[in-house]
Amino acid sequence: MTEISETTTESEGATRRNALAGLAAALGGAMVFTASGPAEAVENKKGDRCLTVLFPNGPGVKFDIDYYVNHHIPLIFSLYGKSIRNYEVFQAQASPNGPPPQFLAMANIWIADEEAFAQAGRDHAKDFAPDVPNFTNAKTMSMNNVVYKVVDNPNG
Repeated sequence: MTEISETTTESEGATRRNALAGLAAALGGAMVFTASGPAEAVENKKGDRCLTVLFPNGPGVKFDIDYYVNHHIPLIFSLYGKSIRNYEVFQAQASPNGPPPQFLAMANIWIADEEAFAQAGRDHAKDFAPDVPNFTNAKTMSMNNVVYKVVDNPNG
């Protein structure tokens, strides 16, 4: 897979932000972050690769999102380099009259170079794994994804 180098117009960026805001609302008011602040406009397309990491909620589970965003993600970027295109972090929020969220957070790591990403994982798992207890004791779940189709809202 080759590195993605694509630009978007301001209106495309607004569309991406609106879509993320809609997703956030669907997840119970989650907030979207990247390592550098609010999510930037990056349009995804069929075939793009993404690793999703879920942080389940439960009795005694802790998750320090500030540490995760300000320390762990920069560590990951330093180890994985340009093999990562973008890193999104969603923080779950409780529904007004509902139960606590099933997950505390979710991250989407958008992969720019699949081979380099896999190699970095093999080379550096020992370097980032010791940092995980600094922000969570959750037993994380992960899923490798490929964009099947991007469906634009015909009403929007």
